[in-house]
Amino acid sequence: MPEGDRLTKTRRLDRVIGSDRWSAGAYATESMASAAHPAAADTEATRTTPFAKSEWEAEYATDMSYPGVSAALGEEAGAGPVSSVTARHLLAVAYAAREHEKLLELGPEAYMVVWELAIDRRATSTPEPEPDCTIAFAAAKARASSHASRCAVEVVSKTRGVVGQLGRIIQNLPLVVADEIDVSGFPLLAKLKPDTKKLSASRVRSLALRVGITVPGDDDITEEDLAKWVWDLALLSKSLTCKAVGWLQRAAYLNQGRDSRRDDRDEIQTGNGGKGGTRMG
Repeated sequence: MPEGDRLTKTRRLDRVIGSDRWSAGAYATESMASAAHPAAADTEATRTTPFAKSEWEAEYATDMSYPGVSAALGEEAGAGPVSSVTARHLLAVAYAAREHEKLLELGPEAYMVVWELAIDRRATSTPEPEPDCTIAFAAAKARASSHASRCAVEVVSKTRGVVGQLGRIIQNLPLVVADEIDVSGFPLLAKLKPDTKKLSASRVRSLALRVGITVPGDDDITEEDLAKWVWDLALLSKSLTCKAVGWLQRAAYLNQGRDSRRDDRDEIQTGNGGKGGTRMG
């Protein structure tokens, strides 16, 4: 790639990040301040990033500005480079590549520049061939359960070249399994159940409705539904304050304690003949 083109893309990245719409730095500062000063946590800002404020475009053109990304996203479908990508699909691909938090911070245009520059660097370098890369690539594709996660295999292999590690990098999109959904990709939500990092679908649905988000149904497993799960969980995680998560954790702990004490009383009564049992203070 000509050095002039690379410089142009780098300047475009600087321009997008430095634009008036860029507010992730302010968001991080406000969140840290709220966590450090509990008395001010009531005013902790939510939905201050362009994504959280629904300022992302529904679709972004890729054919002219991001030819490498366009080719990588289109290769999975076998139809050649794509001319555009929806924001929802882009976030799903980034999630599968474990890069969604970076995308949420930078925004689609800036992050596609990051991908494009990485693809350019790999195309102009001569890395040592990885052993069994063809087998590893095929295995990662076979384990991917959605179009977005298979696109992520293409993107990661072209941006990072770590074909031998694709099996450990690529993750499938979240879906409801046995009334639970994996929220490990969203740190704030994962804090609500730190032992398993899985929340019941009913709890996620309840939390989402409180902030005006309607998540997919338990049996909704189409490509669009899986991408919407990623979108909605990301939006939910940006809609909760650190203080809210703390209160939810405390409430869950207190409920667990009450259930435990109730079970203890039931066992005592059962062991002592029900109503005739020994009264405990």
